Amino acid sequence: MDETYREYVVPNGRIYPQKVDSLQVITGYNRLKISWLRPNDPKVEYARIYWDNYIDSQTVTIPEREKYITADIENLEERTYTLYVKTFDEDGNSSIPSIATGTPYGKNYIVGQTGRAIVSAVKTGNDGIITWSMAPNAVAYTKVRYTTLSGEIKVIHVPNDDAVTICPDVTLYGLFEYCSGFRPEGGLDVAANEWRFSDIPFGYQPVEAYLTGDGSEGGANLSKAHKMTAIADGVFEVYTRLEAGKPYFFTNGITGNYRKFHTTANGLIREDGTSAVANDGVYRIILDFNTGVCSYALVTRIGFFFSPEGAILFDLPYKEYGIFQATATVTFKQESWGRDERYKFRMFVREENGTAAERQLEWGTLNQTDSRPTAGSPESYYYLHLTDNLTQWDNKWKLMGDFDGVEATYTIYLTAEKPYTHTITK
Repeated sequence: MDETYREYVVPNGRIYPQKVDSLQVITGYNRLKISWLRPNDPKVEYARIYWDNYIDSQTVTIPEREKYITADIENLEERTYTLYVKTFDEDGNSSIPSIATGTPYGKNYIVGQTGRAIVSAVKTGNDGIITWSMAPNAVAYTKVRYTTLSGEIKVIHVPNDDAVTICPDVTLYGLFEYCSGFRPEGGLDVAANEWRFSDIPFGYQPVEAYLTGDGSEGGANLSKAHKMTAIADGVFEVYTRLEAGKPYFFTNGITGNYRKFHTTANGLIREDGTSAVANDGVYRIILDFNTGVCSYALVTRIGFFFSPEGAILFDLPYKEYGIFQATATVTFKQESWGRDERYKFRMFVREENGTAAERQLEWGTLNQTDSRPTAGSPESYYYLHLTDNLTQWDNKWKLMGDFDGVEATYTIYLTAEKPYTHTITK
């Protein structure tokens, strides 16, 4: 019997160094930091950390005076690891393992995070001002990178408490890059996502906008500049006549120290300078000062669409400063139930500076109605709404009964002085 078990018996017993106590694991970016209390056993010479079922390991020396033993395990994958830590004496005797788990974070964690959102970016004087949303919990910081007017690449560190970042010496409508650093709760390292360009540039939001210059309706006389309609914050629209080959420009005012802007051939807004169109005509121009982008559409005609006939009865030629007008007689259509007087307007445009194929848009009622107006009807009855949904009967108005077969003046006002509207007068 003794011979059977002799090979399993350790003379004088098996020696076990002191086991690792108070083992902790802190996660980091593709790494784990391990710590435990320095053992009291003087025979402990070193420790070894094992993972992946003891396939990989790392040896840690035991310093003489440190209270805590620490070790970093680097270059780990983004998954959960089970760690086994043993202590060893000089003869190679090992302790019972202490076990802990940890999950490093990496690129997948970064991809799943959301940085601070940009609320607005505007240029005021020579400074670019970025307004941020609140920082999510995982965001440790944000950085901004841009090229100054002098060509210097500048990086600004943005603390989470800063709702606004001032970037000196920026270019109007110059783009900037930004990135965020992320750290999960209790994480060791801050890891940044890649730089990316902002969706909006350092723009400018004027309160008013005007069109002026030799090629415009008012010529170079600022007092006759064509005021544009604010259709949203920082976005302006105008229906106006332009002369081919003659310069014009846009301003944020007509008195004092106003700023000048022009539009480029590829549809960008830039400071100073002038623009010119290739062909005479009436244009719908939209300037988006938020994005620095503009668009031009050549308005070829606006017609009176008579719903009972499903056809345009007459055109309203352009008069001046966003006004289209015609004098005509409309005879209501006789139906079995009575006289039909429903109408709206069709506008024909060529977008992309007048080079695109002609297409139709519809000016219909802003405020839906199915009643004839009276002399006491509110002005809002006649307000206009533009849509590309062309129908025969939707979004229509009705003529007053005493306009049946009577000559009248039909006027459309696409002007900044009042909501887009129209009138019909005898």
